[in-house]
This record gives sequence, structure tokens and C-alpha cells, in this order.
Amino acid sequence: MSASAAVTSVQPNLTNFLAASTTTPIPITPTIAATPTIPAPAIQLAAATGKPARSGASIYSVSCASCHTYGMRGAPKLTDKAAWAPRLAQPPGTLTAHVIKGLGWMPPRGTCSACSDDDIQAAVDYMVSRLPTR
Repeated sequence: MSASAAVTSVQPNLTNFLAASTTTPIPITPTIAATPTIPAPAIQLAAATGKPARSGASIYSVSCASCHTYGMRGAPKLTDKAAWAPRLAQPPGTLTAHVIKGLGWMPPRGTCSACSDDDIQAAVDYMVSRLPTR
């Protein structure tokens, strides 16, 4: 007994199914446009406007929170005023420059390699704004 005869004897409808499926075309209706509109990347928008593409809070939540929420590898916690005091005592721009260049365990631009300098500044401003006032 051949293999095809064995299949046909076990599953007689298989042969009919295969024959029908190879001769009957199945209409396929596209569900997307032929030329989809792709939005401009946020980084290009930031470069064009000179403003951060995202808010400092959103950059923090995506790129900074994983270390600064728990103090990973010595990162100052977001609300630890004592840990931030020596950093804030540095000349203006130093804190942002350290983020852009990287410092200690923090890689350049933190974990936001696609962030512009304005995005980094927005994230730093957000973090500083979250410090307790007392």
C-alpha cells in the first residue's frame, strides 16, 4: 500500500480537501493602505524645534527610573535630597554634562542613547524638580 493510499484510507476527506484548496483561489483583501504614513521620528522633531521631543517625566520613566528609583550602583534616588546635594552644588550645567558624557556606572546619556541634549536636560530638570523642598 502506498503512502498516499494509506492517508486516503485513514482520512478520506484529506484528498478532497487538498484538491479543493489547490484549485479554488482564496480572495485576500488588504487591511492596510498600500503606502502607509510613517510619522517622523521624535528625535528629528526635537532637532528641528530645539525643544525636547518628550517630557522630562516620560524620559525619566523610560530611561532613568530603573536605576534612580532604587539607587542601583550608587545612583542617587529620585527623592533623596542628601544624595543630590553635592551634585546640585556643582556649577550650572555640570550635572547635565555628566549625564551626556557618562559618569561612574552611568553610561553616556544614561540609557537613552537616542535622546538629544535637550531631552537629557528635560530629564535632569524633571529629576531635580522632584526633590523634596525640606
